Amino acid sequence: MKAVLAALALTVASFGTFAQEATVFEDNFVSTKSRAEVRAELFAALQRGEAIRYGEQPDVRARLTKAVEGAFDRSQIQDLLEEKALAQDSMDASRVQRVREDMERAEARRLQPHYIESFFLEGFK
Repeated sequence: MKAVLAALALTVASFGTFAQEATVFEDNFVSTKSRAEVRAELFAALQRGEAIRYGEQPDVRARLTKAVEGAFDRSQIQDLLEEKALAQDSMDASRVQRVREDMERAEARRLQPHYIESFFLEGFK
């Protein structure tokens, strides 16, 4: 019994050691900072207590947002999103809202007695 439990424990413990394949991104990203510079900035933010605990404060959020906005090229991100999209055609939010409203109206009509009556009368002709 002890041997079975030990084997079961070893089996369960070994499940955590399996890793997935590494994800390789081919977006040709070129960093403008070294790893040491990024670590130094993170350490300084942690020392000031801003990196995690105070990120919701308006002045800290504004400063962090300003730093992030300047770090990315919006057109490059948009191009990357379009390249990696699962579907090439998409609907904007206003079109989705119109389709949703049309579907709700159609659902409401189906439940009204005079529409049901007209459906059957047309079918019996």
